Amino acid sequence: MVVTCERCHTRFRVDDKLVPEKGVKAKCSKCGYIFMIYPERPEEDDDGPALSVLDEDTDIDTQSVPATGRRKQEVRKSEPSLISRKLFFGAFLGLVILCLFLLFAYIRTYKTSHVQKEADPGNKRITVSSETKEYFIDNIHLGQLFVVQGMVRNEYPQARSFIFLKATLYTKLNKPYQTITLYCGNPLTKEQLRTMTLEELLKVVKNKYGKSRSNVNILPRAEVPFTVFFYNLPELSKLTNYKIEVISSEPYKPSS
Repeated sequence: MVVTCERCHTRFRVDDKLVPEKGVKAKCSKCGYIFMIYPERPEEDDDGPALSVLDEDTDIDTQSVPATGRRKQEVRKSEPSLISRKLFFGAFLGLVILCLFLLFAYIRTYKTSHVQKEADPGNKRITVSSETKEYFIDNIHLGQLFVVQGMVRNEYPQARSFIFLKATLYTKLNKPYQTITLYCGNPLTKEQLRTMTLEELLKVVKNKYGKSRSNVNILPRAEVPFTVFFYNLPELSKLTNYKIEVISSEPYKPSS
């Protein structure tokens, strides 16, 4: 007959004659567990190693041999659990990949929007020369003007057009007194500064293309002149300084 340890499920072969009707105690030689064995039932298989049995109250150690039948059944029972683990791992891996994809898409979208927000309006690589000319001149219509003339340089690697400036005159405590916006490429002569009205002067400096289209297709490293004038001046003792800033420019387009 074949008996099975109730703890480790190792199977042993036992001589039927050694097992009385009321059963006998046996000790598993593999795990040391003591259990009762009873006479063989018709449905049990005789495929294990021999198990020696003494009397009812004697515990005996045995040589164990793995029981193939029951082990195979246990493996078959564990197969659904193994499949479930594989499915879980596959679902988890798929979720991780999806999260990484969404994170990558978010980062790429953020970078794109961030770059768009920081788009260059065309003033980052247009420089105002530090060598400017400042002087006062009397205009027959406006009285005394404060004039600043200088150059700006295209530091972009491509040609630019329509360089636009802002000029601010400051009084004491660094308080802005007057701001003028103008395009480059519109020089004013001293005669024009003396005789033109305010509307005429503004019309000249507001010319987007510049005199003779000098504010169009400005090549890399090329310079273009500008003339700024301030009018309705306060007492000269109140003036402190001025500032010339590049507001914008545009890439050169041959169709312009």
